[in-house]
Amino acid sequence: MSEFPDLSNREVLYKGRRFVMFAVSAERPFDGYGEDGNCDFVVWDGGDPTGVISYGTVTRQGVFRGALAFSHVDIDVDDAPSPREFVANSHKKAEWYSKAIGL
Repeated sequence: MSEFPDLSNREVLYKGRRFVMFAVSAERPFDGYGEDGNCDFVVWDGGDPTGVISYGTVTRQGVFRGALAFSHVDIDVDDAPSPREFVANSHKKAEWYSKAIGL
């Protein structure tokens, strides 16, 4: 299990028992995410030792769109209308990926 990062100065978009989604930006990057302005949020998995499970952007229409963070290839996470649903989709896609590679 990894602990949640320090979120005291972050905008938290979703927080559950295992997962947390928080905002990042060029001014407030996290572990490289957001530095170049191509990412609006990251999803942290408190049950995974690597921490960040996915990242993405929010479209003008309010759709959360992104990809898994731990794969060497881009594996898109299903779009979602809310942070909570994007977190759930990230978890499902990560589980699918783990099974696909035999973990």
